[in-house]
Amino acid sequence: MDTIKLLLGATIALLIAAVALSINQTRQARASAPEDRIEQLNRKIEELHMEQKRLDLERKVREQRARELEITASRQPAPEPEDADATRESDEIAAMQARLAESEAALRAIEEEKARAERDAEVYREEAGLAGQREIESSDRDMRRARMIRDALLVARIMEYVDDDEFGGFCTIEILMPENISSGETLAIRRNTGIIGHLRVTTIEGREAVATPLPGFGPVDPQPGDELIIPPPFD
Repeated sequence: MDTIKLLLGATIALLIAAVALSINQTRQARASAPEDRIEQLNRKIEELHMEQKRLDLERKVREQRARELEITASRQPAPEPEDADATRESDEIAAMQARLAESEAALRAIEEEKARAERDAEVYREEAGLAGQREIESSDRDMRRARMIRDALLVARIMEYVDDDEFGGFCTIEILMPENISSGETLAIRRNTGIIGHLRVTTIEGREAVATPLPGFGPVDPQPGDELIIPPPFD
């Protein structure tokens, strides 16, 4: 009998390890592709920035050279045919400015692609995390229940709890969402990610109401500040 228990325990441990490994591999597979693409785009952007700096520096040098040639030509006593060197410098500057404009356009396109890749990577990470959480929750009912309690809509909050010997216990509550609360409504008391009991609304006056604990409340009393939610539909 002990041997069978040991074998069953080992089998369950192996299954849990396999599930965890599968979740990890899924997350890595979804996130690695966009991250690699972003790294490639970063390298390409850096290369384009360096090329732009080189072209800009070369353009400034040629523009300075062209100005010097113009000054030299203007000091000559008589008009002469257009200097061939000045014409060549002007053409080269125009060509360099065109290449610089093309480089700037390519840089903008790559930066836009990088932004899209970063958004895709964030989506993949969120999807991988959500898929992993749901896969774990599918085999862990308590975790799924805690998530549903945590995500439930906050509709009211306890202001005071009175334990009266004659009339029994009751709570005065602050209504945060009147459209979700009516007389006779059952509300759950949320504390952290657990439910410590249920109340039934008996009287509503404006933004305040009175509610009484339902049977099976438990040993924990309500406290001012405890949150009230619509009880989630647990499986």
